[in-house]
Amino acid sequence: EVQEAWKAVKEDLSMSFQEIADAKLGMDGSRSFVIQKGDNTASNPIYKRKYEVLGATLVQQEMYMKAFGKTVKVAKKLKSVETMIDLMRNGIKGKLTKREVNEATELLTRSGDGAAVIFFRELLPEVTDDPVANTVAGLITTVLLLGFTAAIFLCFLPPVNLADLEE
Repeated sequence: EVQEAWKAVKEDLSMSFQEIADAKLGMDGSRSFVIQKGDNTASNPIYKRKYEVLGATLVQQEMYMKAFGKTVKVAKKLKSVETMIDLMRNGIKGKLTKREVNEATELLTRSGDGAAVIFFRELLPEVTDDPVANTVAGLITTVLLLGFTAAIFLCFLPPVNLADLEE
């Protein structure tokens, strides 16, 4: 069942996986590399060549981020991705536990399938991310840390002598 769910996800996102893989390699839409062989003669100073490579690297990163963001938006709307997330969170009733499903997905990522690596290690955490829950958890943690810090500082205050207060 995990294999079937993965096949459905892979079919739905196959073009997006290819875009991400191409962007990681630094290929543009025409399947040519962003970084081209430049003029490496002595008349071309090294700093100019470094700037060319830096510019191409920034373009490559921008291409990757655009492809990744577009894929996340598409994946959040797909039923097949929702099914895979449900399998990973709840397992398969009567067949596989949540742990066994996670082991099966780990086997998929180790199988050498680049799309599986992209989906399970990069895309799925971004799709399942809940910004509201993260904000609430961050605020609660901050309040608890401030309270704990205040309690520690209260331990270092000198004791109050009640006899001094009565006089």
